[in-house]
Amino acid sequence: MPGFGGRPENIEESAPEIVSADTTRLDTTKQTISDTVSRRQIEDVSRQMGKQFFRVEKDIAEIRSEISRLKQSVAHYDVIRRFEGFKREIYSLFDGEDEQTHEIEMNYGTTIRGKIIDQAFDTVVLQTSIGNLRLERSQIKTIRQIEKPKSNCVLDGELQEAFEDNVFSFSGKVKNNGGVRADFVRVVFTLSDEQTNTILTDSCFVAGSVVHFQSGVISDTCLEPEQRGDFSIQITLPKETICEYYTHEIHWD
Repeated sequence: MPGFGGRPENIEESAPEIVSADTTRLDTTKQTISDTVSRRQIEDVSRQMGKQFFRVEKDIAEIRSEISRLKQSVAHYDVIRRFEGFKREIYSLFDGEDEQTHEIEMNYGTTIRGKIIDQAFDTVVLQTSIGNLRLERSQIKTIRQIEKPKSNCVLDGELQEAFEDNVFSFSGKVKNNGGVRADFVRVVFTLSDEQTNTILTDSCFVAGSVVHFQSGVISDTCLEPEQRGDFSIQITLPKETICEYYTHEIHWD
């Protein structure tokens, strides 16, 4: 039993509990403040990181869009490249037709066109678009040489001429009477003196159809069969020269 004036045993045991409770509340308050500060810091960082990540996502979207556009461009280029190759193959087939130099009529009525590349006493070898054919002479009725169609450009109508102040002016029309197109059609004029010495030469192109060549060249000086094209030119003579004669020629490719 405790003596008079002494501290009860239960008081001694409860005192640490009171101190411990106060300390716990203080620690809890500190932890709450710390948690509040930490959350604010995390929120601030999250907002900053959110903005940063948003910009990165936007950049990635732009990069993906650019890659998609590049893929489309590559695909488009590949289509053009394949189409150009296809055109070259088609042109080569037409070029093969230009090699047809002979027409052979068989006894049974069939006519074959190609180029004779070999002949013997009893056979003829004909090169065609489907390969080489060996034909028996006994089966051949006639062999005829094929003349290739050509372009033929001539002056259509009268040549209009005028002379004033030492300047010659010429104009007119050119027509293609041939069977194939004439390219880069031009009229060449030559002016000569009394002794037929050439004073100068000049030329002009006709106004014709527009043609896109495989080389990339574009020309508007081509004449299709039976097509006509206008031309005009002015030629200035050197001073103190007198022109007595002039000639003109039509050139084409």
